[in-house]
Amino acid sequence: MKIFRLYFIPVKLAPWFLLIVFALICLFSIHYKSVTVDEFSHFPSGIYNLVTLDWRMDRESPPLIKCFPALTALITKPEIDVQLFKNNPNPVLSS
Repeated sequence: MKIFRLYFIPVKLAPWFLLIVFALICLFSIHYKSVTVDEFSHFPSGIYNLVTLDWRMDRESPPLIKCFPALTALITKPEIDVQLFKNNPNPVLSS
């Protein structure tokens, strides 16, 4: 009877062990794999898209993801310099 009882102790602890391991993985990966890790590029390009109605900047992401958070910045009426981007819209390809 003792062997049967010892067998189920690790089985009962396994979900708790897996939960602790999962929580540690999540905790240590927040800095590099966060949902907002690419916010530094979405927010300014969303502001640019809404102010100029030019959709060429940051083509990797859909416009809604960029423009929805940038709607809050339009309240402050941001002034952006678009002359450099108009002269050379993609400096990587033109050099």
